[in-house]
This record gives sequence, structure tokens and C-alpha cells, in this order.
Amino acid sequence: MSRTFLLEIGLEELPADWVVPARDALRERVTAHLEAHRLRHGEIRAYATPRRLAVLVDALAERGEDHVDVVRGPRRKAAIAPDGSWTSAAIGFARARGVPLEALRFEGEGEEAPLVARVTTPGRSAEDVLAELDAVILGLPFPKAMRWGNLDVRYGRPIRWLVALYGEAVVPLTVAGVQSGRRTFGHRSLGGPIDLPSADAYAAALEKGFVLADVEARRARIVAGIRAAEAAYGIRAADDPDLLDEVTSLVEYPTVFVGRFDPAYLELPEAVLVTTMRRHQRYFPAYGPDGRLRPYFIGVRNGTDEALEVVVRGNEKVLAARLADARFFYAADLARSIDAFNAKLAEIAFHADLGSMAEKKDRLVRLADALARRLQLPEADVRKIRRAAEIAKFDLATQMVYEFTELEGVVGEAYALRFGEDPDVARAIREHRRPLGQGDGPPEGTVGAVVGLADKLDTLVGFFGLGLIPSGSEDPFALRRAALGAIAILRAHRFPFDLRTLVDLARAAYGPRPVRTADGQAAPFPVDGEALGEALWAFFAPRIRAHMEEEGVRHDVAAAVTQDAGAPIVRLFERAAALQALAATDGFKPAVEAFVRTANMARKAEREGLLAAEGAPAPADGGVADRPGAESPTASTGAAPSAFRASKDGEGAERTLRTAFSALEAALRAGRLSEPAERALAEAALRARVAFQGAADGAAELEALLLLVEPIDRFFTDVLVMADDADVRAARLTLVAAVDRLVGRFADFRQIAV
Repeated sequence: MSRTFLLEIGLEELPADWVVPARDALRERVTAHLEAHRLRHGEIRAYATPRRLAVLVDALAERGEDHVDVVRGPRRKAAIAPDGSWTSAAIGFARARGVPLEALRFEGEGEEAPLVARVTTPGRSAEDVLAELDAVILGLPFPKAMRWGNLDVRYGRPIRWLVALYGEAVVPLTVAGVQSGRRTFGHRSLGGPIDLPSADAYAAALEKGFVLADVEARRARIVAGIRAAEAAYGIRAADDPDLLDEVTSLVEYPTVFVGRFDPAYLELPEAVLVTTMRRHQRYFPAYGPDGRLRPYFIGVRNGTDEALEVVVRGNEKVLAARLADARFFYAADLARSIDAFNAKLAEIAFHADLGSMAEKKDRLVRLADALARRLQLPEADVRKIRRAAEIAKFDLATQMVYEFTELEGVVGEAYALRFGEDPDVARAIREHRRPLGQGDGPPEGTVGAVVGLADKLDTLVGFFGLGLIPSGSEDPFALRRAALGAIAILRAHRFPFDLRTLVDLARAAYGPRPVRTADGQAAPFPVDGEALGEALWAFFAPRIRAHMEEEGVRHDVAAAVTQDAGAPIVRLFERAAALQALAATDGFKPAVEAFVRTANMARKAEREGLLAAEGAPAPADGGVADRPGAESPTASTGAAPSAFRASKDGEGAERTLRTAFSALEAALRAGRLSEPAERALAEAALRARVAFQGAADGAAELEALLLLVEPIDRFFTDVLVMADDADVRAARLTLVAAVDRLVGRFADFRQIAV
């Protein structure tokens, strides 16, 4: 036998963006609870409105299935006495498992066969299992939790009622002082209490009480209403899935309506109108067939169409008041100039120890100019970048942004165009703030990309320099978003910057200024560049790896290519993609094994003092190298800061590579590499180095390294590297070091599993 089960949690209104995630979490946790107790069931449907979360379980069995465990005990030789009777070990095993001795069996033949007991755990009744759902309810995750009354309970919103019905029977539950029953509630103003006769009556009873509990049904009703309004008025609603989701989660019984506003307000920048309608009023802006904004808006009422004209007039008045304010701010702002707004930035604080927004603006000019010149951009673009950096923050001082903070950048672009600025410069004012969040892309224009990168670097270097580094979930200065934005810009525009260069340029833009460090002591800023760089690389590296993994790159591949902080960040992504592509071929395993074997030999030689860490051979007499045991900086398996230190002198791994190949060429000239396998690998290494250094991208770099795989295998097959003769051994280790340093420029293959 089976019955339908209903669980509904009645709440104070949830924020719109909590509704669907909470619904999904409730369905997942109830499902897991039922399956853990082996209760068979049919479809599980989940419902949610701002005031309720619910699940409806079809055909829930009245009792869970029995579970049989096969438990193994002592072996035959320990379970059977010489006279054929059960030993105390067997008797104790049967007693502990709760089975009679005659139910025991041996698994197999021979003295080693174990004694086996089949232990049956009977299924529990559905009523008992459902009565334990209080823990499931209280365990629902919410972005924030609150307390109410004198209860020692934290939850997303106060619980006001609880329905738990198994068929027609109430399942006894008490959660946060609320006892379960069969009474639910309809729409806050149109409905009332509803006593459910059974769980099956839930959806229909709520609809009679003016509640559409199914999220998808509400969304479909809203979309149908919007389409009808479009046809009736000859307009097109803005395509805005996020707003549609939000409105769907704000109402319980949606009804679509159309309102108007004075066409004179169309003189305002479109972004102002759209933001006012969308963000402040949750209206869908309306466009004509020509794609231009029309003086209409489409709204959604939480109720029926009764007296809808009154609702429309009320919404029109509210919007008119907001637009009147916006027009006043707009006119007042246009009466001033960009220079006047820039002057007011001195009154707006960026951070107490990092100066005002005016000082940040000055740093942006210096840093953006330095980035543009490093990129060797045309002089015309450099001038645009300087101008965009000069005015990127001016709209923070406008009345419009003061009142509508979400219009920062958007207002700047609109005003800049009105003030006669170059369109590329105006566009950069809006774009330099991108990406604004998940799903948003980086700036599309080069001007905006350079200024945006400078803005994010200035913020990161400033706050990290003060020791204000995010920890746990705390990130009050949005530094994680700044780092992800910088990575996105570098990738999208293929800017060939490594992190050390970026940090050095940003520190230089700050110039010397006294600040207070995290411990409250006065110190010159910028702080120690090495420590700052290590902290930032430790912050960037896991985000780079996470970004790679989101795009399908293997975890070990992502770790392998992010060992060199001296490489351009865009090149790291190219290397990861190239390695990931190779991993799908038969050539992946031989390549990784060859490169790992080379790396292991080089590390062994370094540890034993037979090879200097910089790649030169150890003294021929077997003496200890300058830094015995030191690990190759370019192939370090240490923490991310070690990778940052590898790029200390601005050349980093490249200098190490030059040293190693200089030693190799010297060994070749001296004739110390005469075996065919030695010479084949040495010549392949020289060719691979030229191809690697001339590679246009990560794929070409990997292609160059793959030329080494066959010669490496032949070398280790035909040649004894650790020869007794010190000169021979040193020459061969010189060759191993050169190959290892070259491969290490690409990735640390020891991180990769094959």
C-alpha cells in the first residue's frame, strides 16, 4: 500500500532569489531522507512561493524495505571444534549478530572459509520515518539566517505554519515551536485558511485560494500575460530572464498589466529609464518595432485582475515620481562639467589608507598609461586610454549616481557623450567596471580593457599591501571579483602580462606614501614587493585553476601549468588547453612519463649535489654545487609563492634556461656527449628550444616539446646517466638539466597522473 505525502513549510516572505534554491534543497533532502530508509516512492514534486516551500511525494510506501547484510565472522578452523561442535568464537558471533546458530553458513570450502550470517534489518514504518523530518527542515541552507521571538533557532525566515499529511493522516512534527497540521493558507489578501482533507488536494486547494504553488506554472502565466500585452499594444518587452525569475518568485498569483509614462521622459538616457523600471519597480521596459524604448512598461501584480486599472494608475504615479527625480538630477548634472565632477572626487574616500577617489584616479592614469605602453599600442589608443582613465570615475560625483548607485559607469558613458568625449573613451567609462558578476563578460573594447585592468590591479595591490586579504567568506572590498575580472580581461584580450609585471607596475603607480599596515604600524607603501607578489599569486593561482577546471581541464593538468608565476596568464590557459587536448590521445602517457623521468633524474642529481640547481654541471671532482639539493625554480612542486619567487629578476625561468643550455652547448663543443643517443637528445633539445621560444601560443609550445619524447626514451634506454666517470656523468646530467629546464618552462609534469 502507498499514499501521497505532503510537507509544506509556511514562512514570512523569502527574498526572491532564495525561493527556487530553497525549493530545490528541500526536494533533495527529503528525497535523500526517504531513500536512506528505503521507502519506495513515485514522483517527488516541489513547490515554492515567497511564503511557502513544499514537497509532494506520490505513492510513498507505508513501510521501508527490509535490508539484508551479509556479515562475515571467524574462519572454519576457528568456528568448528575438533569434535564438530561450535566453538565459543562462533557462538559469540551468532549472539552478537542476533541470529540462531543453525542459520550460520560457511562461504566456500576449506579451513579458511569464513562463517557468514545474514542479518535482516526490518524496514521502518513511513509514519516513523516522516516524523523525523524536523531535522531535514531545520537543515535547509539559506544565504542568511535570523532569530525570532525567544527561540534558539536560526532560519531563513520565521516559520508560521507547518503541514505534514500522509494521505489523510497528520504526521506529528514540531519545528521552531510550530506543530504540524492540515491547515495551510491561501493568498495573503485574497485567500484565507485552508484545511486540507488529504495530501492529494494540495495544489487544487491552493489555486482556489489564489496561490499558484508551482514555480513553473507562475512563470508560464507571466510569459503568457506578457505576450498578450505585446500583441495588444504593439510593443515588445525587454528580454530579461533574470527579471522574469525574480518576479516569478515575488508573487503567488500573477497578473500582468501595462502602464504608461510621459513620453517627455524619453529624453533621459535609456539606461536611466531602464534601470529605474527594472531595478526599482521590477517592470519590463517596452520597445517598439524599431527597437527604440516606448513610453510603456509591463508589470506583474500579485493578485487577480479585479480593479486592475487602480493598480495601473498607482504604479504609473510611483514611476512618474522616480522619473521626475531622475530628470531633475540629469538636468542638474549636465549644468556642470567633467572637470568639476573630477574635482569633487577629492571629497569621496576610496580607503582611509589609500586616499580619495581623486588619488585613485591619478593612479589609474599612471598605471593605464604604463600598461598601454607595455602593450605597444598605437599612440592614438594610448591617448584614449589616458583620457578614459582620467574621467573613469567622474560620475561618482554626480547626483544621478548618488541616488542611483547601480548606474555607475552607465551614467558616465551617457554624460561623456553629451559632453563631447570620444565614443571609445565614453564606452570605456562603462566597460572598465566589467565583468560585474557571474555571467557578465569583460570589456569588449581595448580602451575599456586596459583601464579596467588598471582599476582592478590598483584595488588588489592596495588592499593586499595593507594586509586586508579576504579570508573565508569575508570579502568586503570585492577582491575576489577584482581578481577574476583581471583574469577575464587578460584572457579575452590576450594581454601578455605575467603577474609579477602587473604587480610591479601597480606598485610603481602608487608611489611612496605612508600608510598603516594590518598591525596598525606606520610604514611606507608600497610594502615589500616580494611578499606582496607572493600573497597575490597565492590568491590568483587557485582562481586560475578553478577557471580552467570549469572549462573541462583536468585538475592535475591545471595544477601542472600553474607552477610558473613568471609566465603570461593567458599563456597558462593556452598550455592547459593544449595539455587537455593531448590527454585525449595516445601520445599523452608516453610524453608525461618521459618528462617526469627527466625531472626525477634532475632532482635526484640536485639532491645528491651532482647538479647545481641553476642547471650547470657540478664540479668534475664530485664536489658539492653552490646550492646542493635546491629544486628547480621552474619545476617546483612547492606552494604558489615559490613559483612567484622563480620570476624574481624579471627573467626568472628564462635565465635559468639560458644557463642550462649554455652548459649543454659547452659540453657539445668539448665533445663530451659522443654517444648516438646523447647527441640525438642534445640536438633535439636545441631544436625544441628554438621552436619553443618562437611559439605563438601554448599549443605550439607543447608541439615543440613533443619532439623530445622519443629521444628521451632512447637516451634513458641506451645510456647510463650516473656513470662512474665524473666527467661523463656531469655531461649527461648537463643534458638532463637542459631538457628538464625547457620542459619545466611549460609545466611541472610530475603533477600529472597517467
